[in-house]
Amino acid sequence: MREVFKLWHYEITKEESLDIVRTFHSRILSFTRSLRGLERAQAFEFLDLKNEDDEKAGSMFQVKLKPEQLTLMNDCYQSLYDGDPLFKNLIAKLARRAIMLESMEADSPDAKTRKDKVAEMEVIDDALCGRLEELWRFAGRWPIPGVQPSRAPITLLGKTFHSNGFIPQIGAYVILGVDGDEPKNLKLAPDRWPYLTLDVADKRILFQAFCSKPVIFLNSYTDAGASVDAMINLANACPKFRYKVTGEISARYILEAFYSAASFIENLGLDVIHAIKQMDLLDNDPDVDFFEALAIFWSALDKQLESMSPPVLTFNKMFAMFGERGAANLRAIPSGVLQPMSTLLIDEFQDVGANTISWVRATFAEIERRNLPVLTDGPVSYASLMAVGDDWQSIYGWRGSSPQFFVDFEKYFPASATTPVLMRDNHRSHQWVIDAAEAIVKRTGGFDGKNGRAANPRVIGYKVPVQMRDLDFMHLREKAKAHYDLGHKILVLYRIGRTKDKVEKSLSGLIRQAEDEGREDDLKLLTYHASKGLQADAVFLLGDCEMTTTSPSKNDIFRQAQMGGNDPCGYDTSQRHEALRTAYVAITRAITYCYWYVDRKEGKTPAFEKASRHVDPMLDCWDVVPSAAAQKRAFDKAKPGRRTGSRRFV
Repeated sequence: MREVFKLWHYEITKEESLDIVRTFHSRILSFTRSLRGLERAQAFEFLDLKNEDDEKAGSMFQVKLKPEQLTLMNDCYQSLYDGDPLFKNLIAKLARRAIMLESMEADSPDAKTRKDKVAEMEVIDDALCGRLEELWRFAGRWPIPGVQPSRAPITLLGKTFHSNGFIPQIGAYVILGVDGDEPKNLKLAPDRWPYLTLDVADKRILFQAFCSKPVIFLNSYTDAGASVDAMINLANACPKFRYKVTGEISARYILEAFYSAASFIENLGLDVIHAIKQMDLLDNDPDVDFFEALAIFWSALDKQLESMSPPVLTFNKMFAMFGERGAANLRAIPSGVLQPMSTLLIDEFQDVGANTISWVRATFAEIERRNLPVLTDGPVSYASLMAVGDDWQSIYGWRGSSPQFFVDFEKYFPASATTPVLMRDNHRSHQWVIDAAEAIVKRTGGFDGKNGRAANPRVIGYKVPVQMRDLDFMHLREKAKAHYDLGHKILVLYRIGRTKDKVEKSLSGLIRQAEDEGREDDLKLLTYHASKGLQADAVFLLGDCEMTTTSPSKNDIFRQAQMGGNDPCGYDTSQRHEALRTAYVAITRAITYCYWYVDRKEGKTPAFEKASRHVDPMLDCWDVVPSAAAQKRAFDKAKPGRRTGSRRFV
């Protein structure tokens, strides 16, 4: 910005530029500290920073809490558990539900399918117990303190099965599962089909449907000991456990689950306590207790933070204080704090949440009420807002952001004149990369006439299709090495964080070579979300972009926030679209080459949405390599004696 200002012979210092270019967080903190009594207020999310200027990029979407935040939350948690009988009872119920094996209706489709296999499962049960105990022992996680490692017999449907252990203090049996980091192709025996994980799933469902005894199912090396300890000490100590809200991808530590759910509600511009009271979940919804406990906890945490010296506030609390329901606070803001907001440019506008929109709208209303002048050397000017973004790159809906504020900009920011500017020139990728990504994302709607045009002179005219193929670490290793040797910059992106370990193992030699040669920046490993804004000559994508769950609670909150129109499953619909937008973001990191490794098999429970389903192999911009199964079928058809057409496989 300083360089651009020089073009108009206007010199500003670095300090002045940093006062102009601000994050939402630093700006709302200025608002808060301008109020009497809050001059030294601290931001809850910044407590781990030595200097508030160290705010990291992307922290507005940070979910993982640091020790500084967790310490305060744990203090509040422990205090409530010791002093509030209702809260203690709710937490005990949540802990049991999170740790104990959940029951299943005996007449459910899954239970009926396993009932037919009960005799076969009885035969392999002893070997299955031994194989699992072997895995856990090798990982250094078996036996578990507090668990007697004994094969107790349990009768199911007249057949004898066994547990792996028993917890005498609570009278619960323990069954081991396969840790998520173990290879997916493990088998009970080399010549046996199916994989070990499916054998474990069959046994688990039999116990869920036909066992009346208390059972704990453990399938995480990391969480097992804490889960057992929490159950044993439930009556005497505040339990630390992981809880999975329906619709979330994975379980979180209970306080992180509280923070995530509350932040989602507040990001949509709602008050947590009021929104929970208005929720219309079914009485038998397993999360009813979770949200009741959250309401108690969030109110207590808010009071605890405000009572500290200096007071501590969450950023969402600050945005709410100065949003459209905070007129009194806005009127107390000095004009000098409001003045810089009169000429406002917001980047990445597709990622803003309702609470931020409410703050900006309220701020403009207050500027207008005071008739604050816009400082200019030219003619009289009025307060203005420039919004820059791309609705196809909105990929933070799980945190409460939405592209609808950008797409319907004039609805939320009515003005006498609005000037839309469509920037179509793509200064990164060649046309086939752009076309491949847009062929997927265009199904999400948004602005009309949004096809991108390649404008990077280095790759204009290139015709290298985006390649989609089965996951093959050998192919990844060979191609990454070839591109590295050509001097290319490389991004290896993965959809799920735990994939990183497998990628690092596969590319360990190349990673060491890059470090030895001082080319670390030429080979980066990141998640799809973390890659936003980056680019590379060659991009390798590991994993589909899919929606696999539905969220009754977030659908309810969406409805209360009047998001998604009349769609009763508005959040779920937004997540379907977000899966496609995530694929668009990932593919368009590529300047020239893009390889996408996906699992094209649909499981027993197909995903609600998968970006790879919308890949059209007839388009020139796509090179869809047939799956191994498809190649085998074609090979079998081509055997002597069979008539077949000619076909080439890459």
